Amino acid sequence: MQRVTVKAVTAAAAMLQTPSAKMLATKSFSVSVAQILDGRARQYEHIAAHAPVLDAVERMSVNAVGSLIVLNAGCMEGIVTERDVLTNIPRIMQQQDKRITVDSIMTRHPVTVDASATVGECMAIMSHNNFRHLPVTDEGELVGVLSIRDLVDQVAKDHQDEVSELHGQVQKLASVLGADMVHDSPRTWPSRLRQFLPKSMVTLS
Repeated sequence: MQRVTVKAVTAAAAMLQTPSAKMLATKSFSVSVAQILDGRARQYEHIAAHAPVLDAVERMSVNAVGSLIVLNAGCMEGIVTERDVLTNIPRIMQQQDKRITVDSIMTRHPVTVDASATVGECMAIMSHNNFRHLPVTDEGELVGVLSIRDLVDQVAKDHQDEVSELHGQVQKLASVLGADMVHDSPRTWPSRLRQFLPKSMVTLS
């Protein structure tokens, strides 16, 4: 199990130079993994290492998940994802007797992240390593699996909250503009606007 440090994440973000990496410090990207997991049961779907691959496919389909933690004697040995299955379809199709097992296509010793990590850090890790599922640990214990969809949903939710807040501020500003501000000198507008808009939303000179 590979443990990712904050220092490593910062280095990855610097290397990526992508919009996602550059936004690590924003509100949306500072939400912790623990906050996301607290909104649902801390659990994960799993399968035995020597189970047939077709069993893994069925389990992912039934549970509507894109990955399964692979266990061996109760310990995480790897992770198998829908991508692992797709890239091995030719082998699976040839072996009708189900001899291909999960441990032959899984990713061994997957990268993990602590529950204290942020959305931004997780996105940087996924982008840098080119995968979409990230096992989550809390004090060394596996507590869940985070997908890229979980992260995108969280960012979308936060942005919607910010849009709603901004909408309220605009409505408040509109009422002021409709009253007497339009008759004032434009030179007085910046100071008047700052009374109603948070500094994080507008910068006026």
